[in-house]
Amino acid sequence: MCFERDGSIVPANVADHRDPHREDWHKFWFGELDSLCAPCHSSDKQRAEKNL
Repeated sequence: MCFERDGSIVPANVADHRDPHREDWHKFWFGELDSLCAPCHSSDKQRAEKNL
C-alpha cells in the first residue's frame, strides 16, 4: 500500500487479512493474508474496510 500511495518501500511487519474476518474464527485463522506496514494497516486499510 505504501508503494501504491507514494512509491515508498517499507518493511512489512503486520499480517493483514485480505477479507475482513469480522470475528469469524475460521476466516481469522485460515483466511488469506497480505503483508503490510503497521501505519498502512492502521490507517489506509481500516479506512478502506469501512467502505465495504
